[in-house]
Amino acid sequence: MASPSQEAETQIKRVSEYFCGPSGRANYDQLRLVAETMSARYKMLSGWAARSGEEFLHEAINCCYKVDGNGCCSRRIPAEIPVNVALIGIMKSLVSHAYHSKGRRLAAEMPSLKPSGDSGDVLPFEPHVTMWSEGDDRLTPEEREDALSRIDDFMAFVKSDRVLHGILLLVRDEGLNKPVSLLAQRLGVSENEIYQARKRLASAVTRYIKQQEAA
Repeated sequence: MASPSQEAETQIKRVSEYFCGPSGRANYDQLRLVAETMSARYKMLSGWAARSGEEFLHEAINCCYKVDGNGCCSRRIPAEIPVNVALIGIMKSLVSHAYHSKGRRLAAEMPSLKPSGDSGDVLPFEPHVTMWSEGDDRLTPEEREDALSRIDDFMAFVKSDRVLHGILLLVRDEGLNKPVSLLAQRLGVSENEIYQARKRLASAVTRYIKQQEAA
């Protein structure tokens, strides 16, 4: 078993630090929501019994910890790429591969994750044990499903506001909400239009809530 290279050690530390500290739990929950959205979308299209988004997230994280025979991480995150952006990209690859695998779809099930030691060394990822206290509340599967449904409803509600809808798509699908210059570039608008759209978000939420209450 090769010892991790300096680059691998740096990456492992970087990924671990992303899920620790004051914002660690929020970072994890945001990525889990992105993962659940990806998984749910493919499940609706294909009908296969997918693993949960959380399982895809854990697999993506473990890919960044896995060390090959040369001491390098099998999934390298370049220094200039944010951890959340890299993990979203890996999850997209994992979910897409699962969806396009004909044999798996025909079997209507996904294979379980390989245990540590089957292919390189994988550090166990148990956020409820290693990163946060056991008393932390977490959404139940039913609550997560309801949240995802509400997100889709709200996205449809603001679809007529092209800039605001575009911002929310980037947040939902890529976890991208800053910098403003990048959002403006991706949507082909000015930075001022991004700021104005963000201001409209609060009033849109208020209108949406009132509509739901009146229904």
